[in-house]
Parts: sequence; C-alpha cells; structure tokens
Amino acid sequence: MSSKSGDKSQYPCSDHRRDNHSDEDVEHEVARAADDLHHVNIELAKEVDERIVIESELADMKTDLAKCATIYQNPDQRGETRNIYFQDALTGLPNRVYLKSISTRG
Repeated sequence: MSSKSGDKSQYPCSDHRRDNHSDEDVEHEVARAADDLHHVNIELAKEVDERIVIESELADMKTDLAKCATIYQNPDQRGETRNIYFQDALTGLPNRVYLKSISTRG
C-alpha cells in the first residue's frame, strides 16, 4: 500500500484537528447564513404586507373609479351627485364648497 504525502491515514491526529476546525468554521458560516436568511425573511414579510395594503387600496380606487364613470355616463346621476356635493343635506341650501367654487370663478 503506497501512501501519498497528503494521505490522511499518515497523520490522523493533525487531520482530525484540521477537520474539527473546518467543521467549526462551516457551522459558523451556516449559522451566519441562517441568521441572514431569517432577517431576509422578516424584510420580505414586511414588503409582502405593504404590497397587500397597496393592492387593497388599488382595488378600492378601481371601485371608486368605476362608480365615477357610471355617474359621468348617466346625466341624471350627475345632477343628483352635483346637488349632494354642493348643497347642505339638512337645509338644501348651497354649502361652503359651492360658495367657494363660485367665488373662484368670478
């Protein structure tokens, strides 16, 4: 049986210590990678939550836009909406929004 100069069987003690040292290094690197992965997962979860909120707001805006388009296309609803917007609900008199709009036009 021939042995090479780097053969492990020739120096088992020194190789064993070297293997333990490299195992510790690998374990340290794995622990660091696991910690980094944990932090990335936390950030990703935050970004997903933010995206869910944004998509919900976008869906609400689409619904509101569809309502506005319906009102714009229907002249009867336009007049009713204008009355609601410019008149006081209790008295039916012009409200501040109406008064400001005519004062800026003039």
